[in-house]
Amino acid sequence: MADQQVSIGVKISDDLIKQTLALHIAKTIGDPGELLGKVVCAVLDKKKDSYSSTPTFLEELVQSTLKPIAKEEWDKYLKTIEPDLRKIIQTKLTKKVDKDKLLDSVNKALDKAFNSLLTIDFY
Repeated sequence: MADQQVSIGVKISDDLIKQTLALHIAKTIGDPGELLGKVVCAVLDKKKDSYSSTPTFLEELVQSTLKPIAKEEWDKYLKTIEPDLRKIIQTKLTKKVDKDKLLDSVNKALDKAFNSLLTIDFY
């Protein structure tokens, strides 16, 4: 059976077709502003993976923005308390007992680290 082509002689303007399509699309998707808001929220709440500890894009953005500011402010604060910190450290370092305890602690930590490196466990 061959296809039949029928013409009814009605001409519909492209503008009418575009307006009708736009109206149907608007009804389907709803308020464009609300839709855009949902899309933006979805992008900002997106994670790189499914791990619960992974920050969202928005959290990463906030962290990466705040880190340099926090570091700069910390550096300013550290400069203001630096003389007092130096005095405290000098006082601790000049006491023989503290020096011996410090060296002993470092020595024990190094012994422990080297012993764990040299130990081989076969399971």
